[in-house]
Amino acid sequence: MSRITKHGKKMRLAYITATALTCAVLAVAFPWFKGLDNREYNYYVVEYNGEVVGAVGSVEEAEKAYLDARQQLVSNSDSKVYLDDNFTVTEKAQIVGSKDSVEVVQDRIYNLMSNAVIDVQKEVYVVDIDGLVITLDSLEDVTALLNASMKAFDENALFHAEVLASNDRCDTFVYNLVMAETDMQGAPTVMVGEDETGAIVETVQIGKDGVFSMNFKENITIATSYASNDEVWDINEAISTVTKETEEKEIYEVVSGDTLSAISKKFDLTIEQIIAMNDYLKDSDYLHVGDQIVVTVPKPEISVIVEEQQSYTENYDLPIKYVYNEKKYTTYSETLEEAVSGVRDVVAIVTYENGVETGREIIQETIIEEAKAAVIEVGTKTPPTYIKPISGGRLTSRYGWRTIFGERDFHKGVDWACPVGTTVRASSSGKVIKAGWGGSYGYYVLIEHADGSRTRYAHLSKILVKKGQKVKQGEKIAKTGNTGRSTGPHIHFEIIINGSTVNPLKYVDK
Repeated sequence: MSRITKHGKKMRLAYITATALTCAVLAVAFPWFKGLDNREYNYYVVEYNGEVVGAVGSVEEAEKAYLDARQQLVSNSDSKVYLDDNFTVTEKAQIVGSKDSVEVVQDRIYNLMSNAVIDVQKEVYVVDIDGLVITLDSLEDVTALLNASMKAFDENALFHAEVLASNDRCDTFVYNLVMAETDMQGAPTVMVGEDETGAIVETVQIGKDGVFSMNFKENITIATSYASNDEVWDINEAISTVTKETEEKEIYEVVSGDTLSAISKKFDLTIEQIIAMNDYLKDSDYLHVGDQIVVTVPKPEISVIVEEQQSYTENYDLPIKYVYNEKKYTTYSETLEEAVSGVRDVVAIVTYENGVETGREIIQETIIEEAKAAVIEVGTKTPPTYIKPISGGRLTSRYGWRTIFGERDFHKGVDWACPVGTTVRASSSGKVIKAGWGGSYGYYVLIEHADGSRTRYAHLSKILVKKGQKVKQGEKIAKTGNTGRSTGPHIHFEIIINGSTVNPLKYVDK
């Protein structure tokens, strides 16, 4: 039975008694009246929302008529009803007058009460999807909503939703996504036992391949409530809202075998769209395992998590084995043994979110051909650091292709314009291997550092060190000038690593 609530009910007993003067007049004119002035009157006028609905013999009869009318309204609407009504009972000092039965007054109140209803609310089912609240008309609609949410990711219709009353509260419900009995697929289970020696071992009880689990990612609660008809969602509108996909950006980590083309197909994007979201990428850029790139993924309001068992044969590689050399710098790397791929049969549990793979766990493997790990020797010493060779100066030419003296050439270092005689300091500690004239370089100094890298300082006016001399980082080694093939007073600075020049601005400040 639905509850009934009314607002603004006012019950008032208005007792109207004659004044002393009136009583005196009546006593003179009608002597018999003296015997009546102490009696209780039993004539009561009943009004509902300002309209007289009849007269009864007692307040109790009036109350009964009103309450019975309310009960009749509830029974007929079977809903939660809000009223704006005013009910009054007035006692009249009246000797004679016709009275109405309780039933007649009840009927009159009921007719007026029907017009006093300001809101009718019925029992509904509220589905809360992580803050998205949808009000539905029935449990059948709730079930239809859940079934529609997983339909796109359950092509074979293996699962269906069941909505059941909660054991905790009578006004709440829980749901289960149940697999059809005819296609029952149990999840792999771990069995614990003992081997021949008595040691505890775990073995995996493998089921058959296929989907064995489906669930929703979001926290979904279902509860009963009351609402007006205009607050209840049309089931088709609700399904459209929760299944409509909106694009969200997320981070994808590159795995072995990934290319921009493969990733674009995986997420239904073009290569141009991926590059637009990751402006540091180019079509020809090589992707490394572990790189993270931004992609867009279509996501509905309800995300479906699917677990599936898969069996397959694959090539596999073992993790690289590293040999650490404390005498070498971290820039050093040498392959001692090449990797050899192996072949294995595997059983894996693959997890998908809205059709996109999010996890893969191998639960059983059988080796067909053994793999061999690559062995790589790497250094552990911290390599030298570099500092800008002069204080101040204006950057006038960067590393890379340029046109100078009317010719196109590759500039192997950077130039800072500065007055002749500006102090030049060693960018890093090392040994001077050349100090003197160098043709187009003019006077220059070449220093070799502990990790084998070199730095060159050119167009000098004066050299302060000599070949074979050891210098420390920041030590004075020369003065700037304008010698050799030069366009004006400046310092030309190079960094050479593994025999090739690199952009100095990646190692020192401008």
